[in-house]
Amino acid sequence: MATDRRKRNPQSGDELPGQPAWRQQTPPARRSRARPAPPAATFQVTLPRPALADTQTARSPRATTQGRLRPNWRLIRLLGLATACAAALLALLTAPVFQASAAQVRGNQRVPAEVIRAAAGVEQRNVFAIQPERAASRIEALPGVAAAEVHVRLPDQVLVDVREHTPFVAWQAVTTTIWLAEDATALPAVGDPPALILVDEAGAASDPGGRLRPQVLADLKALHAARPDLTRLYYGAAEGLYFQSPENWTVYLGSQGDIAARLALLQAVRREIAPKLGNLEIVDLRFDGRALVR
Repeated sequence: MATDRRKRNPQSGDELPGQPAWRQQTPPARRSRARPAPPAATFQVTLPRPALADTQTARSPRATTQGRLRPNWRLIRLLGLATACAAALLALLTAPVFQASAAQVRGNQRVPAEVIRAAAGVEQRNVFAIQPERAASRIEALPGVAAAEVHVRLPDQVLVDVREHTPFVAWQAVTTTIWLAEDATALPAVGDPPALILVDEAGAASDPGGRLRPQVLADLKALHAARPDLTRLYYGAAEGLYFQSPENWTVYLGSQGDIAARLALLQAVRREIAPKLGNLEIVDLRFDGRALVR
């Protein structure tokens, strides 16, 4: 049986005779490969920075003009306040109502008030210019003044409170009598007399500078603390410190200190020796731990 092999028309979809079916199919159209687009060229451009003058020129002339003409009210107010304060301070420093009158001195007995006022140096000065601490320091430098305080009271009052040294001993040296405080400060011989009198006819109690020797002053304070009833004492180059007892004994204490031990030995003499020996004239306690009597 004859076979009718006909070629298939590719366009009609019929198969062509004598060819396999896979060869009769029309191959698909070839797709072109997608190529990547070339990178875009990049350029960096650096522009010069405008100068300060160019920047200021580029600003609005109106804004620049307004910025220069705008007043600084805060600065103006501060300047006005400072001017007012300066004027007020000048008025305070020059007004006659604030000129200090004569200072009122209180608490002085031996140092004259005129001397204290002169040392303070506050009269006829403006009270706002007075420095109380400095004025008090000048007053405390005066002989006889232990401490001072200066107070200023408006409008023109100045008060000076003074505490003077208390005289402790009247030292009767060769040709003069000197009042001394407990710290050896020389005081004016004015007012109430000291509690003690030290008779030093030969000047043996003085140091090379003419001042009372510190050991003598220490012995005087110790003796006065133990025997406040003794008010008149003596000093000699050989005898040291000595005094007359209530029994009319001449008691030598020497110049070596330790007044308390020597007074205790004197009590032993009064209690044990004097009843046995009767009347005594001299009790010598210059030697530590021993009492020589006659």
